[in-house]
Amino acid sequence: GINAEYGSGGDDFFVRVWDLTKNSLVSTFSEHVGPILDLCVRAPLVLSASHDHTIKVWDFRTEQRCVGNLIGQQGPVKTVRIDGSYVISGSADQTVKSWDLRRMQCETCLLYTSPSPRDR
Repeated sequence: GINAEYGSGGDDFFVRVWDLTKNSLVSTFSEHVGPILDLCVRAPLVLSASHDHTIKVWDFRTEQRCVGNLIGQQGPVKTVRIDGSYVISGSADQTVKSWDLRRMQCETCLLYTSPSPRDR
């Protein structure tokens, strides 16, 4: 079987999934229109966060096909994590969102603000 535990992405807009036990490339995905800022790999899913304000959900068993789009951030998505059937994202739009992977919809949106220097 495939032991895909590592992904890479960057300014070329491509997401790559690697099998470290075989030192080989498993899949290459490309549907983003901006640089990849973060990845989360939980086999068989790969989530990619992008400067294009989207999170894409990939299943590396589906021959380089995006199986879902999490859309709704108003800024570049800086971080993404998966926990069971939920995805947590953080964006430059100052929101943290919780997404339901089964429905590909946002469940919760929290707005955060940085304290001003005088409040520290």
